[in-house]
Amino acid sequence: MKAIIIDKPGVIKLKELPKYPLKKYEVRVKVKCTCICGSDIKIINNPIIDQQIPGHEFSGFIEEKTKEVNGFKIGDRVTAFPMIGCLNCVECLEKNYRDCEHKKAVGSHIPGSFSEYINIDSRFLIKLNDNISYKDGALIEHLACGYRLTREIIDHKKCKNNHILIIGDGPIALADLQMLLCCGFNNITMIGKHVFRKDMCKSIGANQVIDLNDIKRIDASVDICIFAAKADETLLKVLDYIKPDGIIFPQVRITDQILLKEINNKKLKFGRAFAYHINDFYKVIDLIINGAIQTKSLVTSEIDLFDVNKIVASLSNKHNHMKIMLHNQV
Repeated sequence: MKAIIIDKPGVIKLKELPKYPLKKYEVRVKVKCTCICGSDIKIINNPIIDQQIPGHEFSGFIEEKTKEVNGFKIGDRVTAFPMIGCLNCVECLEKNYRDCEHKKAVGSHIPGSFSEYINIDSRFLIKLNDNISYKDGALIEHLACGYRLTREIIDHKKCKNNHILIIGDGPIALADLQMLLCCGFNNITMIGKHVFRKDMCKSIGANQVIDLNDIKRIDASVDICIFAAKADETLLKVLDYIKPDGIIFPQVRITDQILLKEINNKKLKFGRAFAYHINDFYKVIDLIINGAIQTKSLVTSEIDLFDVNKIVASLSNKHNHMKIMLHNQV
């Protein structure tokens, strides 16, 4: 099978590999579409395993399965929950696979979807109905991040007219914006630095889009701050705009100790973000089918999965894109 592998940190190559043998409960999926995620770029630059195949946002159809597989048949169109839990711990028994201490991430710890085929434990498969295209199917994992964040905000019993500030203008921020809007939140400010992405955020429905260097334009106090990009300095400047009872939802890890200390000094609370549940995938599917989410705005570049040169060129110019989608034409 053809596959994109990380040959060495920062370098990807096309290789011909033997198909991996199927293990118990596994299916072999013929990949049709797969997207490039920010975490894929991190893995490419800092691989966990030698000769790894990256990629975890994908869709395809089942070409082969083991006898233990129940509920799926050859030809079924699927995507997958990309955190493969141990299925034995307390978290896995509640299907909180992201919280499993022994989980293995598709594309990081086990072979990913930048390949002609991918082997997946069937207990983590998500079936796509006939109203979902392969293209939309490859976006479900990404959109589930925004859906879970929105559900967490709703669970905090925040009002729909609360002022929400999103730091970032990339694909995750755009998914957040779309999910918040379709759930009735209508007072959203975004901070970014890339002209193309800022324009897209405004066209989708952000009330205000502010340049990274012009945060003094923020209107009114902030009830909810979503940290959707690695911009610690910006978050530090924004803290003065957040209300005393405001909540910060970090979608990227905050490691700066000065920033963490200042957040603590202001006694601001952290909300949980990025911890989606497998059931969220089905909720996202419903939203796509009902037309509540416009997936076309997310995909701004489409490339053949095995055209390595174009993939590398797109990664070096990533800020002029939202999502880059790779199509398997083999």
